[in-house]
Amino acid sequence: MGFFRKSDERKQHGAYVKEGEEREVSGDLKGAVESYTKAIEMRIHKDKPDYMLHYKRGCAYEKLKEMEKAADDFRVFLSADDRELKASSLAGAISAFQIGMQRGQAKYRLTEQTFERVLSTYEFDVGYSNKKLYDDWGRKFKEASKMLKENPQEATYRMGVVRLLEGNQKDAIQRLDEAIEMNPEDARSHLFRGIAHALQSRKGGIFGPSRSAKELSKTKAISDFERVIALRQDDRLIEQADKWKISITGEYPAPPTATSTVTPTNYCPGCGTPIALGTIFCPRCGRKMG
Repeated sequence: MGFFRKSDERKQHGAYVKEGEEREVSGDLKGAVESYTKAIEMRIHKDKPDYMLHYKRGCAYEKLKEMEKAADDFRVFLSADDRELKASSLAGAISAFQIGMQRGQAKYRLTEQTFERVLSTYEFDVGYSNKKLYDDWGRKFKEASKMLKENPQEATYRMGVVRLLEGNQKDAIQRLDEAIEMNPEDARSHLFRGIAHALQSRKGGIFGPSRSAKELSKTKAISDFERVIALRQDDRLIEQADKWKISITGEYPAPPTATSTVTPTNYCPGCGTPIALGTIFCPRCGRKMG
């Protein structure tokens, strides 16, 4: 009985997949997602996801402009190795060449979606540097660099964000320094430079930064996040700056009061940058305040 039940399950699974493919071809994308979801929920492979079907559903979600759902499915698909994808043959291609093509397309799509999402929501995750999931970020860097003549500040900002996405915090900081020099009021550049400094402050290991260097990175990060909040250009930027600042200091912002107060300010004797009282190092030139 167990054999026949399993056979019936596979037939039903195959029927859902075929139905989804037919609906997708006909333009019924919501119907295709529904059919693919039914097949996925059958858990035909028991302890593992139906990787190939996640790819199919991700493509359907992408056509529906539901990018976050598409990205989630592409991540599941890319988490599998070739052997696991071949085992998921009921849902699609089984040749190594076809699997390689689909893997490349999924990485390309996920990279494109992620870059646009970061630029629009300012949400950043260290996992974006995972080469198994994301395409070569160098391609996005070249695209950004092509904007240099037309809009040097925007191009430099984007180049800095790309370097941050690929895990190169040092170069990200250099690029974002240049972007901020061109436009000191750009809260976006301050946010991502702050994130880069925050990540540098977390580096460990024998060849990692010294304790004083980590403290300086924390100070620079906090200064950037406070600058974002002070500029008040976009609620999404403020939300992200608050979140990252809390991750460093562990201090949640105080509830608003009826009367506003002015933050006491000092000025760096080296470069003249305004700095909150109690700051140890200047976030711009690194000079120790004394």
